[in-house]
Parts: sequence; structure tokens; C-alpha cells
Amino acid sequence: MEDIKVNESKTVYTDHVGQVLCAAIIKNQYIATGSRDSLIHVYSLDGTKIATLRGHSASICTLCVINPKDPRPILASGGDSKCNSIVFWDTNTWTIRSKIQVHNAAVTTLADCCDGQTMVSGSFDKKINV
Repeated sequence: MEDIKVNESKTVYTDHVGQVLCAAIIKNQYIATGSRDSLIHVYSLDGTKIATLRGHSASICTLCVINPKDPRPILASGGDSKCNSIVFWDTNTWTIRSKIQVHNAAVTTLADCCDGQTMVSGSFDKKINV
């Protein structure tokens, strides 16, 4: 196992106007950031902005990469209490594949079960959905 390298980091300044609440690495090529401004920004690892994703009407509370080893993984994002939705993003076109609402409050966590078909979501409504 490789040692974790401490104090070796690079700062990427985002275009967000709200606080960054979450981040995810996609395909070992991109960084997605979610913010209180209801936007997701996608950057290359060198900090170049690739895309701005609009699909939520409230803060982005959580991001998760679904099936990360697939050449076309999906980015999932969970919205705050004004939105309560989960949006699934195509990571090749950076467009919405689908949007669902399965919670009655903010979606605060998302987890991939690594089978390409199952995801878990958690919420302030005190429920998890599989």
C-alpha cells in the first residue's frame, strides 16, 4: 500500500459564489464540486474549468460517483431541503440523465454499492433509500 502523502496539495480556486459543501473525483480526471449556490462545477485536475451543471434549486449537499470503474460513470448529486432531489449526470456530456425525488427533506448522503445498479441515499427526513 502506498503511503499517504501529507502536505502535498494543490489549491484549485472555484467559481462558486457559495461555500463548497462537497467534492468528488471522476475518472481520475475531474473534480466535481457542489456548493450552496446550487451549482456543480467540474474542473480538470490541473484546475481548468470543464463545465457548470445546473439541475438543483437549492444547495448541493452531497456528490457520489456511481460505478466509478466504468468508462462512463454517473455523477449523482443530492439537493438541500428546497429541492430534496437526486440528479444523475452523464459524465461524458455533463447533462442530466435523470432526476428523482425520494426524500421529504435534504439529501445529505449518497453511496454507490459498486454493482452499477444500486445506490443508497440518506436524508434529514431520517430515512435511507436503497
